[in-house]
Amino acid sequence: MTPSERAEVGDDAAAAVECYSETRNVMLRKTAWDGETFAFDTVFAESASQGRVFSEVALPVVEAVLKGYNGTVMAYGQTGTGKTH
Repeated sequence: MTPSERAEVGDDAAAAVECYSETRNVMLRKTAWDGETFAFDTVFAESASQGRVFSEVALPVVEAVLKGYNGTVMAYGQTGTGKTH
């Protein structure tokens, strides 16, 4: 998740997505009171560095490839959101 843009944050704005790194959950809010929670292997906070994401997600794949395994790391997201490391 990337930090919100200034135009996206207002006095009455509510977050549509909430990330909980500690519990590895992401909540998608339908309303201010209702949402659906999804569990993941890892959830990174907005403040996570590219280096941390690379070391936890891509580095194990790179190391496996160097041992002869096939591997793919795909980064998907909006242009300019820091997918390149």
